[in-house]
This record gives sequence, C-alpha cells and structure tokens, in this order.
Amino acid sequence: MISEQVKLRNDIIEGNQLISEILGRRNDENMYTMKYHSSWDFLMLAVDLIETSCDARVAIYPNNCFIEYELTMEKNKSILVHKDNKTKILMVWKAVVEFLKVKLNFYESNQNI
Repeated sequence: MISEQVKLRNDIIEGNQLISEILGRRNDENMYTMKYHSSWDFLMLAVDLIETSCDARVAIYPNNCFIEYELTMEKNKSILVHKDNKTKILMVWKAVVEFLKVKLNFYESNQNI
C-alpha cells in the first residue's frame, strides 16, 4: 500500500511539472503543491489550453474523461481514462497528463526528421 502511495505521489509530481511547463509556470515551486491534481481551478487552466491551443476536444463525464485530438492529417485519435477508484479530478488530471505526454513525444520525434 505504501509503495502505491509513493508511486502516486511521484506520478503527481511528474504530471504537475509537465502541466506547469506547458502553461509556462515557474518551476521553482514544489510540484506537489501546484494542485493541478486536486484543484479544479488549477486543472481547468490546462483543460482550457488543450481545447484552445491544441485544437482538441475534452469531454468530462461522471466515470470517464475523453480527449479527442489530431496530430497530423490522419484520422482523429483519442485518450480515454476511466474513473476506476480515482476521484473525478484525478481521472481528468490523468487524461490531461497522458495527452500532454503524447503531444510532447510527437513534437520531439518530429524535430529529428
């Protein structure tokens, strides 16, 4: 149980750092205290950025979060995260982090072409 808590805390720190960098926030704060994982006010800044700057659609439902996006002229792709045993905000946070990782990996891999 403790190792799951440590893993979740590390995932939160890593995810919050990614969100913070995408939003252009300063990285001198403790990433666990940034609250993207626990405050809708913080998290919705990232959701809004994804919808406006990344031309993606974020749909939040009671038991899942769906992000539909297009990286190239190919067909649309999507990320679907189920609530499982997580809180609703952690579910949405996880979908945001997964989307940002996909987007970042896409841009990094295409810079080497």
